[in-house]
Amino acid sequence: MTETVVGTSAPRKEGLDKVTGAARYIDDITLSGMLYGATVRSQVPRGTIKAISFDPRLDWGEFVTVTAQDIPGKNCIALIFDDQPCLADGRVNHPEEPILLLAHVDPHRLRKAGSR
Repeated sequence: MTETVVGTSAPRKEGLDKVTGAARYIDDITLSGMLYGATVRSQVPRGTIKAISFDPRLDWGEFVTVTAQDIPGKNCIALIFDDQPCLADGRVNHPEEPILLLAHVDPHRLRKAGSR
């Protein structure tokens, strides 16, 4: 007699760890000297970047900031053509376009810095 597989639930070997909270996710891993990163994205569908301002209440010397000017070589990702910038450089072409990268050792401070 053959066993029926179709229509039955397959056992998940990681299921017990997930249900009990024992499973480790990428956010659970920390390494010495590790930085957390965030992308600051455009809030408008199209526009000109006149300036990037930083919240004066934060010590920005603690953060790593990267703009299009910091990218060595060509600031481009080829989707169909070489027309998609890694980071917006002077112009925003679509909503949620990456404008700035931030990094910090504390994920909570990073989240506060990147919030709108």
